[in-house]
Amino acid sequence: MLRGAYHFARPDSSSGDALTEARYFVSRTGTDLTGQLPPALDLEDSGGLSAAALVTWAKTFLGEVERLTGRVPAIYTGPSFWTSHTGNSTAFSRYPLWLAQYTSGSPTVPGGWSSYTFWQNTSSFTVSGVSGAVDHNFFNGSLDQLRALAAGTGGGGGSTNPHTPTEVCGAGFGVIDQAALGSAGDVYLLWNATTKNNCVVTLKKTSVGTASAVSAYLEVDGKARVTDSGSFAYYAGPVKAAADNTCIRWGGSVGTTKYDSPREHCG
Repeated sequence: MLRGAYHFARPDSSSGDALTEARYFVSRTGTDLTGQLPPALDLEDSGGLSAAALVTWAKTFLGEVERLTGRVPAIYTGPSFWTSHTGNSTAFSRYPLWLAQYTSGSPTVPGGWSSYTFWQNTSSFTVSGVSGAVDHNFFNGSLDQLRALAAGTGGGGGSTNPHTPTEVCGAGFGVIDQAALGSAGDVYLLWNATTKNNCVVTLKKTSVGTASAVSAYLEVDGKARVTDSGSFAYYAGPVKAAADNTCIRWGGSVGTTKYDSPREHCG
């Protein structure tokens, strides 16, 4: 029997909420999900966020779960909720869609997906030996394809890192410096001219999609060094700090290969 886990999202506007929920979820599932169905984000509560804010929240949650587990998460949602609360966003088509729509006809596939991966078509199904009604789901494929999905085939992993430093740091950031970590990866320093913030991220080139040791750090003159380090599938960071006309040190590592900058970028 194949199994998997899902997280019922409770978004809010507090700083770091999406990361907090993602990390809590993975603290329950563990980072090794070998043989399990993709971890799923159950998105049916907007928490009062605007469509743009909810899209950002979901991207952050999904990215962090993928970073920690190496698995491309699935999204559980309904077409009405998705259309109303994300503006029918088309930004999530790389994530398997677990569609909830209780209808006897074909379901409505929203937001840029060409088809569903799972379809929950009723909450009133009965199973012998189980008391009461249960949800019922269809998988849009063969048994071999379902087993491949659980094995992670085509979902996270491979030789190419799907992430970019600007994606990880967010809107408004641009790369101003970078350092190679041999064949293991690269460390990037980015700057946002509007917020006057630096951002550091380390992207892996080896063991992409498999959790392994990665780090990124940023140290602003007069302040304590801030580091993100751990066993991650794709990258470490983003590490951000305000550093307008202030010298910094920055760097990171993949495995035993590391880079430490001199004191620089002072103005």
